[in-house]
Amino acid sequence: MTDRAQLLRTYAALLASILAACSTVPHEPNPAISRDDAKVVVRQAFEQQLASFRPAGIQVDDDAIRLAFRTMERSGGPIALGGRVWYVDTERTFYYSRLQKPKLVDQKGVGDRRWQVQLSDNEGSVSYKVYFPSVEKGLVFLDAIERMRRQD
Repeated sequence: MTDRAQLLRTYAALLASILAACSTVPHEPNPAISRDDAKVVVRQAFEQQLASFRPAGIQVDDDAIRLAFRTMERSGGPIALGGRVWYVDTERTFYYSRLQKPKLVDQKGVGDRRWQVQLSDNEGSVSYKVYFPSVEKGLVFLDAIERMRRQD
């Protein structure tokens, strides 16, 4: 076997093991949830993220979810030695009409936040992972997102 063939086999085995470690949970959305209840569920899901993943601002509207983030940037070494620190504010907007159908993924072996929903727009230009400690909370979040995607 050539080195190239061996390398391809190694990559294929690695990819297969990664895919086996994650699995999508089958789900049929609950059509009974109201828009107002869905907004509350979506807001709470973002508010309950771990501090390092939690947005600085959360706005859940009829047309979109708007998230604000504040990150610290540094240059020039420690502040005591003349380094500078500043904050950069960024926003991500997820329009329900442009969202890909979200899925709940089981990330086996990740710890107490092993359930995740990836929110992405159709173009792939905006994405965000929302983490959950239980499958039940993740499924309720999926119901809420699906409700907000419906126009009725």
